[in-house]
Amino acid sequence: MIRSTLAIIPCLFLVALPCCAPSRQSLDAAFAAERPPQDFVLSVTVMRPLADTTARAAAYKQQPIATRPARYVLEADHILRVSIGSAVSEETFPPETRQLTREQVDAVWNTLRTSRLAAAEEKTLSGAPPRPENLSDKQTLYIISYAAAGDRRSFLITPPATEPAADPTTADARKLVEQLGQLAWMGE
Repeated sequence: MIRSTLAIIPCLFLVALPCCAPSRQSLDAAFAAERPPQDFVLSVTVMRPLADTTARAAAYKQQPIATRPARYVLEADHILRVSIGSAVSEETFPPETRQLTREQVDAVWNTLRTSRLAAAEEKTLSGAPPRPENLSDKQTLYIISYAAAGDRRSFLITPPATEPAADPTTADARKLVEQLGQLAWMGE
């Protein structure tokens, strides 16, 4: 009895091993499609230092959508949730803003899947995300998390201090934020 049980353990290990790999393979297959899988969810947080005065808070509203402090959450049922303001963080759960159409979700998906954020080699976020009160005066951070095809990815994008627009990953993050901002009727 013990021998037969011991013989089964290596077989179970070999069967379980491939279960670890398909996650990335499933995600790669999902990214090949123009329509997202049913479990596609996305959250994007644009973090800036806390506004300490009314004038600074008003100034944030004058900034381009891509650098305005906000949190966007797109749920699997196509509900877009949005919060705006310098106090947003990863813990913010925004109120429902609008129901997106299938075509709008497809467009967001295609922006994501054709970006550097879909690349396996991009750095994933590890540990606790930063808090707005810990950011330096003019710093903008992007925290982008998504789940699709049973896999989950989270990224912290810190634009370079000089010429942030020249960084390709930052450009992709900004493009995604601008698209979500437009869908949330934030217009400039």
